[in-house]
Amino acid sequence: MTSKSEVLDVRGLSCPEPVVRTKDFLGKISTGSMTILSDSKVSVENISRFAKNSGYTFAVEEKETHFIISIKQK
Repeated sequence: MTSKSEVLDVRGLSCPEPVVRTKDFLGKISTGSMTILSDSKVSVENISRFAKNSGYTFAVEEKETHFIISIKQK
């Protein structure tokens, strides 16, 4: 278990893999935040929906080549 910010790179993965990996990774951290790197709008939408429905606080930032999703533990 960790309490610092962790990074998960799901660039290049097809759905539902990014959401599955996000869910699994969130289950491994007890506190803190998580940053997810994605290159797919669909993955960003699905991860954001999962985070919202699970009660997490999240934010999405768009860069030139990818998206950065920040999720804070409940």
